[in-house]
Amino acid sequence: MGRSMGGSMGGGGGRWLRAGCAVILLGLSGCELQETTVAVPEDVILAEVFLSVLDEGGRAVALLHRTVGGRDPVPLDGARVRLVGTATSGSQVDTFSHVLDEQPLDRCVEPPFPPEFGGRCYEWEDVGGSLLRPGATVRLEVDLPRGGRLEGLTTIPGDFQLWNPSAEECTLAPDTPLPLVWGQAQNAWAYVVEGQLYGLPQALESEGIPVESDPLPLLGLSVSQADTSLTFPSELGLFDRFQEDRDLLVRLQRGLPDGSWATVWLGAVDRNWANWIRGGNFNPSGQVRVPSVFGDGTGVFGSSVVRSLLITTPGGGPATDDSCGSRG
Repeated sequence: MGRSMGGSMGGGGGRWLRAGCAVILLGLSGCELQETTVAVPEDVILAEVFLSVLDEGGRAVALLHRTVGGRDPVPLDGARVRLVGTATSGSQVDTFSHVLDEQPLDRCVEPPFPPEFGGRCYEWEDVGGSLLRPGATVRLEVDLPRGGRLEGLTTIPGDFQLWNPSAEECTLAPDTPLPLVWGQAQNAWAYVVEGQLYGLPQALESEGIPVESDPLPLLGLSVSQADTSLTFPSELGLFDRFQEDRDLLVRLQRGLPDGSWATVWLGAVDRNWANWIRGGNFNPSGQVRVPSVFGDGTGVFGSSVVRSLLITTPGGGPATDDSCGSRG
């Protein structure tokens, strides 16, 4: 049994889409180490590589590590992580090749690290998203120090539009569920909605509901390309019901209490990403991860397109000018 990072998104948070993983959803650094079950007992190199197209551009993060520590483990320092892609814009076809730079390990996973971990982190920021953009097809090539190679292929999901709410920053009346509605993204296999809820300890103190985490992370999931709606915050937290206090989750069915606010990331993820995050309540049979990296090791090469929202109540959070109404 080894350890891996889970995908996550967002500017400062997100456990699942941080292409830091999540990339999230995924800013894309600091994923927690999680247990990963593999089908082979020998020491296997594991590459977890996530691409995210965000509001401000593209991001690629790669974590290389091993499933177990062997007597003569393959060194991971000095590996070459390369992305080769093709992106189309109208009649123009752009091709690119980029080698990721090695970065401190805490850009990929949160410390402290187990003494035997020995992973390596690689990263690339495509500022402005000139190359990593919706619909691009990207090939992964990892050349290992002892001559082995890992390969993978992903097609970044297509762009999509958020229909409700119409503004990326908006104010929501207290105790009001908000339907999130968006258009379909081509090649998406699932949509991950992740929220970081702030100010709940103070906002719910008068109701006698204790909140230990501030912010409180909650996750929602739509499991098909056509499933493009989810109610916030009542349909988030379905994967956290056995981790967070039941009274708190029941209270959030009514909506955000006044004095709280939330950052929300909505990510369209490709097949590779969706198959890798299968586990727990998402797959009743348990933690099952389907690899999309092959060769002299295994792993995931996933991609996402992420949209971010700031949702506030009148009594909490940064002031916004727009109400959380629908587009059109």
